[in-house]
Amino acid sequence: MIVAETDQNTLEEFIQAIRQNKPRNAKIDSFKVESDEKLVGYTSFEIRDSVNMGGKCAILPADTSICPDCLREMHDPKDRRYLYPFINCTNCGPRYTIIKELPYDRPKTSMAAFEMCPECQKEYNDPTSRRFHAEPNSCPHCGPKLTLYRSNGTPLAEGAKAIETLCKLIKKGHIVAVKGIGGFHLVCDATKNRVVMELRERKKRPTKPFAVMFRSVFEIGKCTELSPIEEATILSPERPIVLISKRRPHRLEKFLISCDGVAPRVGTMGVFLPYSPLHSLLMEQAKIPLVFTSANLSGEPLIRDFKELCEKLSGVFDYYLDHDREILNPCDDSVVTIQNNKFQVIRRARGYAPSNVLLPFELEEGVLALGAQQKSTLALAFGSNAILSPHIGDLDNPSSESYFHQTREVLQGIYEFTPKIIVSDKHPDYESTRWALKQKDSQVLQVQHHYAHMLSLLSEHKVKEKILGVIWDGTGYGDDGRIWGGEFFVGDFHGYERAGHFKEFRLLGGESAIKEPKKLALSLMFDLYGKEALNLKHPVVNSFSHDELETLYKMHQKGINSPLSSSVGRLFDAMAAMIGVVDRVTFEGECGMVLEGLYNPDFEAERYPYLVQEGVVDIHPMLLAILEGGEEASLVATKFINTLAHIALEVARIHRLPVGFSGGVFQNRELCTKIERLFQNEGLPYYMHEKIPCNDGGIALGQVAFAKFHGKV
Repeated sequence: MIVAETDQNTLEEFIQAIRQNKPRNAKIDSFKVESDEKLVGYTSFEIRDSVNMGGKCAILPADTSICPDCLREMHDPKDRRYLYPFINCTNCGPRYTIIKELPYDRPKTSMAAFEMCPECQKEYNDPTSRRFHAEPNSCPHCGPKLTLYRSNGTPLAEGAKAIETLCKLIKKGHIVAVKGIGGFHLVCDATKNRVVMELRERKKRPTKPFAVMFRSVFEIGKCTELSPIEEATILSPERPIVLISKRRPHRLEKFLISCDGVAPRVGTMGVFLPYSPLHSLLMEQAKIPLVFTSANLSGEPLIRDFKELCEKLSGVFDYYLDHDREILNPCDDSVVTIQNNKFQVIRRARGYAPSNVLLPFELEEGVLALGAQQKSTLALAFGSNAILSPHIGDLDNPSSESYFHQTREVLQGIYEFTPKIIVSDKHPDYESTRWALKQKDSQVLQVQHHYAHMLSLLSEHKVKEKILGVIWDGTGYGDDGRIWGGEFFVGDFHGYERAGHFKEFRLLGGESAIKEPKKLALSLMFDLYGKEALNLKHPVVNSFSHDELETLYKMHQKGINSPLSSSVGRLFDAMAAMIGVVDRVTFEGECGMVLEGLYNPDFEAERYPYLVQEGVVDIHPMLLAILEGGEEASLVATKFINTLAHIALEVARIHRLPVGFSGGVFQNRELCTKIERLFQNEGLPYYMHEKIPCNDGGIALGQVAFAKFHGKV
């Protein structure tokens, strides 16, 4: 709140200046002016201490990258913060990761442990200074300190010497851990394929792509097909990891980075620039691209302190760079992509979250939305605001479950928030669902997974009309207890009907089929040929022994550990196995990414036959054409993706409604690009996610909407 005394003309100029010249990271959600004829007689500008009046409505600030002013000062030998790795001001620096509670004042952050020196205190109190009330304000004399350690905990170097020594160790081929703003990263030389493969071996991450940090967009442009909008996104204050198409081999300039080692078998590479002062200093001294990957065990949250780092990743890193500013709230890097010149968030975290989403409706009661099992996020909602948490992860291990509850408790504590309504997924085995059902002081609601996806899209775009929701993903608990994932819904905020879906097929072997997609391919062959599939001369069939084939066929026929599913995500898995490009899945979405990388725009007009009868999509004609056609993998992948886009178009023609696309399958850039072209050519209105993830990271927002329209009055 701003209280100002002046004449009307000056006041209007002041308001205009706020709107047009707001600070680098300021966001104006609403602007209200009230007049009061009583004059106090203010003679100076001041920021007064915050007063707790019960309840919190201020928005929790996200961490932001180092600003140009701080970057310039950090490189000025005459500046007192020369080469200081924790330089910051009101325009940049840590926020969410250091805060204990609102309002955002220094005593309520982990910077409370560092008493400001007289010079820093003078800046902090000076309204003309860029560090006026910059809560993390510090300098080399009074701020956090940097120390480099051997893996056994023995100190090796401090301050600037620590960074210099670390860079030499990286160049010698060592794998190191670096504590940043939101947690530790594992870091190595991206130009040495041997070192990259060693990191994969130590981290047990055989194929999942690594992100790479570069010194400049010029370097990024040497090994990617960098577009202007991608460059602008990379340079934005949020500094996300951006997925960009690799340069084609014939255009790849002689550059040191091994694209295939960093991001094998896929068409994109995750790239980003230094976003903290420490990272900037590190990159400038290293002078080479570096792998920066989250320091964690597979599927677990980002590690934030050295004790946990040593307990869980002993043997993975050789040295670690630590600092003594406590990370209160871990926060991973955000991941975004540009599809058809449109921004799309894949993982909403550092820089973008926690953040406020303005709802297209007003809530009468406070809502806690618990998200999904995969790519978990939370939402606290009140009034017209939904506070979305940063990415938490997959809730399939004790560490992730603990982090989920920690994040919930932190956000509820910061906002002094007790929900009247709690919303969870319908899946009975989700950790969030089990927890919700134990809560006795709130109304507990459950919403179907794919409807929550659709509600998330409606909320993001503030769409109140009825739409056709095309919701494609890997797994979602259906209203009939089966596994859904290839859905066509007709509905709005008030309800939906399942207007269509892909023809169901069996997940042969249950959960194991997700890791071994050849079982999915075999299941589809059983659907097509019955027992004759056992005699097919096909690599999928040949990969099983005779006894295995007999057992799997019996399981398929009797439905033993072989649930039915309509999932399009699993069709991507089956297709990748069928054409021999993925034998075993090592990370979620791998098959979709590999098929995307095989897409060839020269065959954009090619597609396979299929049937749509009474709302059911039958892809058996496509499967027969693939199995009997003998086409090379790139052509099959291209035609498969094109066929899915045409299926969406045909169903849209039937319903003649605006179409909304949601679900993890729509992370596939080639599929989305093809869909957009088809729909634009026919003049059909459509919506796709932009600032809210289309994957399960967006589910919590849809759950908030469900509470509004389906909670008890």
